Order: sequence, then structure tokens, then C-alpha cells
Amino acid sequence: MVSDGGPTSDLRLAWVRFLGERGVDAESLLAALPGHADRGADVRALITTYVDEGPVAVELVAPHIRRGMRILEVGSGIGLVSRFLATLGHDVVATEPSSDGFPLMRDAEEAVDRACGPVEGPGSLSRLGLGVDDLDPDALGRFDLVFSSNVLEHLPDPGRALVHLHRFVADGGIQTHVCPNYAFPFDPHISRPLLPLAPHMTRIVLPRRLREDPAFRTVNFVTAGRLRRAARAAGLELEFDRGLLAAAFDRFATDPTFAARHAGLGPIVRIMRATGVDRLVRAVPPSLASPMRFTVRGPARA
Repeated sequence: MVSDGGPTSDLRLAWVRFLGERGVDAESLLAALPGHADRGADVRALITTYVDEGPVAVELVAPHIRRGMRILEVGSGIGLVSRFLATLGHDVVATEPSSDGFPLMRDAEEAVDRACGPVEGPGSLSRLGLGVDDLDPDALGRFDLVFSSNVLEHLPDPGRALVHLHRFVADGGIQTHVCPNYAFPFDPHISRPLLPLAPHMTRIVLPRRLREDPAFRTVNFVTAGRLRRAARAAGLELEFDRGLLAAAFDRFATDPTFAARHAGLGPIVRIMRATGVDRLVRAVPPSLASPMRFTVRGPARA
């Protein structure tokens, strides 16, 4: 993870307190989903991933958080991060469409609700079961912050989605997103390398069980260049953060759950670290690194 202290560290500590005070972790949420016991491995993988990736979304929004914001989370998953932000006093709208790729989401959201209890104080949380294209700015209004964590790679046209989502951004507000960059030939959903320059062709050579994985089946192989072109055509400005690929390598040593999910890369990462080759990773420009984290800004409205 990339962290420079300050607001990022403060928000991550608040996240840890939020989970700890409510006794929320992957095991407690799994225990609240007995109806899915017959799909134990699938359920465990889904819930564990969402809990483990929560800090990624928290770190994404941390530099942009200020008191009493109106926030739109796109692809809120099991709803844990959106609920956390609401408890901090923000007005949060969370969107998560139903889909065949994520059949447990609604039950998992309800488990989060039961574990966390109602949102109290000045904050609020509302949910919409809608996809990006179905969101209406006239109905929802404008937001100080629009964000998504590992969502854009599952949308049919991520560039068009960025342009559409900017219709929801208030003057002075921003979008911020984190997702894989398929200019780097690796897919985190199936933890496999992809064919360089033609990642979509990988589906031809993958074993059937991998190419039909629900999370991988919807991947659009988004790249930084693709997003830049779409933003430029719409008069929007993208700014990419540096150092995320190196931070992902470092995470192998600090996050056992992450390392287990990407066990196939573990030996390669260890060899690179032992030989010092990982220093080259730290010099990879954001346009070629994965994941990519970026902000989107546009001209003020008249």
C-alpha cells in the first residue's frame, strides 16, 4: 500500500476501529451467511477478498475526504466501505447492480447491515441496484466525490463510464478510481499472466475453468492509454499516482491474504526482491504499471 501518513493514516486507523468496534471480519460475515454453506469456497473467496481489499478503497479516497461530503460509490460490493464512510458523517449513495457474476452480493450486504447496525449521526447511506449507464444525474444530483475500487475493468466501456460519471461531479469535486491496468500483462482476478499487447487473446489459451471465471469473463482489459484518450476527448484531465506496482510487490510481505490469492506470483516476487530486480519495478511509469490509481477533473460548470 502507498501511504504518506496524514489523512491516509488517519482514515485507515478509523477503518480499523470501525471494524474492530463492530467485530466485523471475514469470519463473522461468513458466519452470517449460512444459506450459502453449500458454496463454501465461493462464499469465502468473495467475502475475504472484499474485507481484505477494503483498505485499498479507504486509501483511494483518503486524500480527498473533508467534513460532510456527498459521496457516490460506484460498484460498492458488499457495502462495507460505503457504510464506513456514512458512519463518518458523509451522505453516501452506493450503487451495486445485480449480476450473474456476483450472486451473493445482496445477501452479503444484508450481513454487513446486521453486523454494523444502523448509520447514526449526521451521515446517511442509500443504495441503488443500478449500473453506471442507468444512473441519472437529474435524479441523483451532484457529488463532491465519485469513486470506485476495482470496478472499471468490469464495465463494457470504462472510458465512456468516466465521462458519464463526471456528470455527477459538483464544481470543485473529483472522481477517483483504482483498477488493474492491462498494459501490464497480468490479471489479478485469476492471478495469471496475459499475452503482452493482446491480453484478450489469452482467453483462447486459458483452461476453461479460468476463462469462464465470472470475474474474469467480464474483464474489458482497460489500460491507462485508453482512459486518457477518452478523457482527453471529453475535456477531462486524468492524473495517475506513482508507485502502486511497487506497493503491490511490497504487499506480498505484509498481507498474507493478498499473498495467498496471488500465490502463483509469490516465488517470482521473492526472487526479484532477493536479487534486487524489484528496484526496476519502482521505476515503471504509471501508464505501464498495475494497478492504476487516478483522479479525474474537469472544467468548472458555467
